Amino acid sequence: MEHYKGCFMEQLKCQAHIRKFLKTSLNSLNSEITNYLQKQADPPDWQLVWFGNDELETKFWSVFTNLQQELVPQHINSNELYDELWKLYREILLNKKAYETGNTIKIRIEDFTRLVKKPLISFDVIFQLNHLDVGPYHFDIGDVQVCKVTEEFTRENPIFTDVRFQNILSSWKGKLIIKTIVDAADTMGANILGREKIERIINTILVGVRKKYIGMNSDRSFFWEMGYSIVVPKTQTKTAFSEYANFEKIPFKKDLSEDILKVASNKQIWERVLLKQLPVDIQKRIEMAIEWISLAIKELNNDRKIVYLCTALEVLLLPGHTKGLKGEPIAIRQILVSPSSNDPPTNILKLYEKRCSIIHNGELNITLFEQYSYLLNCCIRTLERILYISFQNPGITTLQGLIHQIENVEILNEFLKDYKKGLYESKKNNKIIDEAEHLTEEFGTYKLQTND
Repeated sequence: MEHYKGCFMEQLKCQAHIRKFLKTSLNSLNSEITNYLQKQADPPDWQLVWFGNDELETKFWSVFTNLQQELVPQHINSNELYDELWKLYREILLNKKAYETGNTIKIRIEDFTRLVKKPLISFDVIFQLNHLDVGPYHFDIGDVQVCKVTEEFTRENPIFTDVRFQNILSSWKGKLIIKTIVDAADTMGANILGREKIERIINTILVGVRKKYIGMNSDRSFFWEMGYSIVVPKTQTKTAFSEYANFEKIPFKKDLSEDILKVASNKQIWERVLLKQLPVDIQKRIEMAIEWISLAIKELNNDRKIVYLCTALEVLLLPGHTKGLKGEPIAIRQILVSPSSNDPPTNILKLYEKRCSIIHNGELNITLFEQYSYLLNCCIRTLERILYISFQNPGITTLQGLIHQIENVEILNEFLKDYKKGLYESKKNNKIIDEAEHLTEEFGTYKLQTND
């Protein structure tokens, strides 16, 4: 067993979790596992290791998941992390006596940390953007720069004079690029992080701009995509290139710069998402919803579009939901979030039930583009309203808290009264009535618990 010497600078957030897992593994060690480990030097299928020990298996996947969340892809890739965790596990169990006392496990985990939490360096990440025009404009969103490759721009950015990039850069002249800076251990991790960061910006702008053109009968003008990428360490000792497949799209023959700038500068709604200024829980859920809506916009198949949008509505309107109906509370809450909505609850419920037919019954080709467009409008409106409600209530830090802000006993009772009068739709739907009564009872119980 070899250990690194000297001062150890880095620690893992889940270090205690790893140590507990390894000690549990030592206590569960038997001759069958020992024989297996002696023969299995390479990382195996983990299902083969546990020999029916569900507790050990659960603990391992919990540790691996925590490690992935902390380290991948910034410090290491998943496969390499898996290999190193296997080596750690195997070494400690095959040397049980050495690791049963003292600080030996702690020291070995520090060695492991040094291997998997690789030091970071800064990278420039640049992607070409296809099928999007911003005219002569260029603008910054945080540390993300959107601009066209002009002669002036190439002169001001030394990277564009690098002979290594001449072939790819010559094809970028006059085209739109998006540039940012990330910290990662290698070019592959930087490429992934840069892509994720840029996609988040693009998807947010996409959803915000699409609202204005909700009446269009096709999404193909909004299939903005990231093309080639260049990843350059600040040291410029090595580079990485990526190429992504194109598919048929119809470029939007209109300068969208004003629409994009309006989205990016909307302080009450989109700017707070773009600059990550929302409370952590709300930011996370809003970004998840934006990801699903943008997937729907870029998807060709109408059935899948509906599935993606329904998932976005679940993220937005069902925080903390673990059991019970989904379509009915979504249909009701989209009204409560947007009181001026003209979408009858039954229409939203029917579209959610269409999603269930696709997912659970395998039905295909059952969705019209107009139905998708209807639900898309509902999704974006709901998203914007939640962002506005968050802006009005800065003290509320969770999406569930925002939902409870607009869904209380008084509001639900008012909704029920108006619904039964036919205010939202002439033909009453008993499913909607039953769920509204259930939500009223459930919220009353929640209120009693929080008061206690």
